[in-house]
Amino acid sequence: MNTSVPAACMTRREFLIAAGAALLPGATLAQEYPSKTIRMVSPFSPGATSDLVARAIGPALAAAFGVSVVVENKPGGGGIVGADFVAKAAPDGHTLLVAAASIGVIPALHAKLPFELYRDLQPITLAHFNFLVFDRAFQRIAYKCDLDTEAFEGGDPGQ
Repeated sequence: MNTSVPAACMTRREFLIAAGAALLPGATLAQEYPSKTIRMVSPFSPGATSDLVARAIGPALAAAFGVSVVVENKPGGGGIVGADFVAKAAPDGHTLLVAAASIGVIPALHAKLPFELYRDLQPITLAHFNFLVFDRAFQRIAYKCDLDTEAFEGGDPGQ
């Protein structure tokens, strides 16, 4: 039976140290965020889903934070090049990776990676999801939500 604590959990000692540090004067002062341009990295080519999602939410982030948001494409290696770029960036929250959930299988497919996916990158939000449906001819049709599915099946032609 494996009794080890998962890496994401804090031990009691780590918790007490963190709680004690929080009580120190000035320890809880945070820097203003964002303090510079936010870079959203799409690890695939321009026009890929991650690129389109980044370009769709970039203006909303810029308006909300009052800073520039730049979308950069760093394709290669099935997302490894872009993920490596973000993993090696300063951990200040100004360089974000916009990737599909399929990035989670990279460690299973590649024995040697230039970064540790689960250690170096932290998921922060679910920005978009797709359902892929295959018909008998194996044509890929992407549905955004159940309403699109109903419209395709003849439920509501106005959708």
